[in-house]
Amino acid sequence: MLARSASYPLPSQAVLCRSSYLSYQFATTVVSRLITMFGSKILSTVLLAALSVASVSAVTVEKVRARQDQTCVATCGSVCYYQEDLDEAVKTGYGLHQQGKTVGSNDYPHEYEDREGFDFPGPSPYYEFPILSSFEPYDGGSPGADRVVFNDDGDFQGAITHTGASGNNFVECT
Repeated sequence: MLARSASYPLPSQAVLCRSSYLSYQFATTVVSRLITMFGSKILSTVLLAALSVASVSAVTVEKVRARQDQTCVATCGSVCYYQEDLDEAVKTGYGLHQQGKTVGSNDYPHEYEDREGFDFPGPSPYYEFPILSSFEPYDGGSPGADRVVFNDDGDFQGAITHTGASGNNFVECT
């Protein structure tokens, strides 16, 4: 059991750090066994692989830790988006719009015609831009089902999704 200290003010952080430590222990054990089995000739390759595993674990831990204190602002289907996710998607989409650039085969961002008749708070025209369930900024490829809508001033207007809608229509995220 890890002791609670100034380095680990929350029990959940201690668990995450312990998880990262256990991943590190596992990786070093694997490296030792591989060196014993195959000799030191593959040492550099094995060490690189072990460091990659440790790095990925540390990045994942930091992302989880950063999201722990946030609340869900929009739920599209079963995906919960936090304010930072919505802000990042709008920032990316609006930045492209200002530059006159688009990404992906559907040329995002593009004007959103609001055939569904949503009651957005700001003035039109509106633009749609994908927000991905991976929480990474959209830069081309499959746009997924979810979108942020922003206006010509770059103001967030809402989150919409194809999930639960008929055909190519949208429904508002809750």
